[in-house]
Order: sequence, then C-alpha cells, then structure tokens
Amino acid sequence: VHLTTGGKLEGEVQDLGDRLVVKLRTGKTEVPREKVARIEAKPVPWVEYARRRQALDVEEASVGGRAAGRRYGLASWCLEQGLKREAIDELLIGAQREPGHEPTRKRLQELGLEEYEGRWVTREEKMTAEGYVFHQGKWITFEEYEEVSAEQSAMAAMRKHQIRAREALKDLRNPKKAEAAKAKLDEIPPNALVR
Repeated sequence: VHLTTGGKLEGEVQDLGDRLVVKLRTGKTEVPREKVARIEAKPVPWVEYARRRQALDVEEASVGGRAAGRRYGLASWCLEQGLKREAIDELLIGAQREPGHEPTRKRLQELGLEEYEGRWVTREEKMTAEGYVFHQGKWITFEEYEEVSAEQSAMAAMRKHQIRAREALKDLRNPKKAEAAKAKLDEIPPNALVR
C-alpha cells in the first residue's frame, strides 16, 4: 500500500471500502482510503515463507530422511527476501536434524552464530554464558565489571560531595547562610574534599 505521504506498508490487504486493513508482519493497521495513493499487488515475503515452510514440513513428514539440504534451500530463499530471522530458524532446524551438514554449518557461521556446548548461539550469548559482560565496547569478566562499577559509583559519589562542598563554601560568605553551610560541610566526608 503506497501512501499519499510517500510511505508504504507491506502486508496482506483487506479492502473495507472507506479504509484498508493491512495485516503487517507484526500486527495490523487501518488506513483511511483518502491516504492511499495506490495498491501494488505482489507476494508478501513472510506470507510466502509461511506457505513454503508448511509445504516443506508436510514433505518432510511424508518422505522423512535428512532435512538439512531442504532447510538450507529454504533458508537461502529467505535471505534473498530479507528474512534473516526465518533463515536462521530454518538453518537451526537443519543443523539439529543433520549436525554434520557442512553448508548449513558454514552459513550459520556467516550469519554470526557459533557452536557452543552443542547449540548454535550468538557471540553475545556465548560470552554471557562464559561469564563475560559487554561494558564500554569490550568484553570483561563479571568480576572486572563489579570492580569498574564500584569505582564508577565511588567517583560519582565523590563528584556529588564536591559539588555540595563548593555550594557550601560559596554560602559561607553569606552571613545568613553561613550556619547552614557549616552544617552541610560537616556532613561531607573529608576525603571527598581532597582534590
């Protein structure tokens, strides 16, 4: 559905006369007819994927046998259509049913997955499972992360105390605020006043 604003919606279209209901990949939306520039009829990739997957499931149920090659073919089609998540799903099914299928293994690696403890996972999942935390652009151990976090919290607290100290020192010059400023300074830890 091409909109008068220049945007477009892709999905299954139901024409209700004064408005269209467009079933999108995630949910649906209604578009008033006056906001529609034109409707272009073409296959919707995820609808076609669902049809192809269902046909493949039926074929595998009746034929049986190895599935990685057929799943690899469907995954390749998905990638051509921009359906990366669906391609990965198909490759994972193939890898589960036929772990030694080399093209499937290679394609999963190309898509950023790694084999870890008998499963295919993202690098992030693997690193997290191994106890690492992604912090400021790099992977560090959880212990290192706790140390860095504690240091950052201490520095933030020190900056807060220093700001309060500056405000209190400024208020000391004002006779009306001097007493409250002295009390505020007494609450600040001495090490926070050292530069």
